[in-house]
Amino acid sequence: HPAHAYACSKLAMVLLSHHYHRSGRDGSVGTEGLRWSGVSHICVDPGAVKTKITRRWPRLLAAVYGAAMAGTRLFNRAEDVASSVLRLIHEEEEEEEGDGRGGKW
Repeated sequence: HPAHAYACSKLAMVLLSHHYHRSGRDGSVGTEGLRWSGVSHICVDPGAVKTKITRRWPRLLAAVYGAAMAGTRLFNRAEDVASSVLRLIHEEEEEEEGDGRGGKW
């Protein structure tokens, strides 16, 4: 089922980011003996982004989903998500300059 595959791919990204984040922060050796020092790994959940992902859904389902998300104001604009990611990256850079330990998990 496509939704299951999507969920599994998201979990894999979170776990991979967590692994790399931990291996790089303490100076330990990461996957295959590579050092990840100086590299930040960030995994972002943008929430529900208003896209055309429902274009292949049955019309009624897509309409109900769209109305529910719009009515509850849970849709995020792609531009707002991108701005949030850029802000997070900038915060990471400032923290690394401040104490040398990098960002948060």
